[in-house]
Amino acid sequence: MSKFKVKRLTAHILMLKVINDMLKYSFHLTLTQVKLLNLLVKSDDLKAKVPSIDCLLKLNEIESKIALFQMLSYLNNHQWLSKQRDQRDQRKLKIALNKNHMNKIEYMNNEVNDYIERYFAQYTLQTTSDYVNYLLRCKDLLERLKCYLNICQLTLEELYVLGILYLHQGQLTVKELQVEFHHPIFSISPILKNLIIKQLVQKERCELDERRVIIIIKREQFSKVTKLIHACYNYLEKGIQDKEK
Repeated sequence: MSKFKVKRLTAHILMLKVINDMLKYSFHLTLTQVKLLNLLVKSDDLKAKVPSIDCLLKLNEIESKIALFQMLSYLNNHQWLSKQRDQRDQRKLKIALNKNHMNKIEYMNNEVNDYIERYFAQYTLQTTSDYVNYLLRCKDLLERLKCYLNICQLTLEELYVLGILYLHQGQLTVKELQVEFHHPIFSISPILKNLIIKQLVQKERCELDERRVIIIIKREQFSKVTKLIHACYNYLEKGIQDKEK
């Protein structure tokens, strides 16, 4: 498997983590909320009716009407949209975006778009200028990929570590691996501990310098790890291509 494909896979996992944090700390939003806001913007641009509650519930991440109402209330309280009862039918909820809301959403989208273009564009699986939409599609795919990894008793973070090790011929020192973790959201110690328990990697002392500890993908597991990474990459690539059609 080519190293660039592995780099692409790890870059998508990192991109999702980084943007999640960016939204959380800079805008106090989640990607699900961003997806909802962009759906409302799209409806406004098309001069279409605001999607119904049932339509909004079709967003896979929103579990129930209660969860959706809580999300809409949060976005209303933080001035991302306006929410009020329909005067003609008090049972219905009216959701609207004014100019200030639109400008605020546009600014947030531009910040995310610029960040992805600067740091991750070279690894995307599709030529696009709308990186926010691309990110949301990748999020859906990676959420489904988590289900497959759960069957394999792995997490996305553990897949990321295995990918980084694979890129370096299956071994790195602990210090080198920590450097590869560009984003502080990854806590390396518990991830390594879990991979060791799962007998996918092991720690060894460097023969040339025993002060250095090396993390190695176990030789007998290398083929299994390679197939796993390859399967995950193919799933991501096919998912992006299918969504283009």
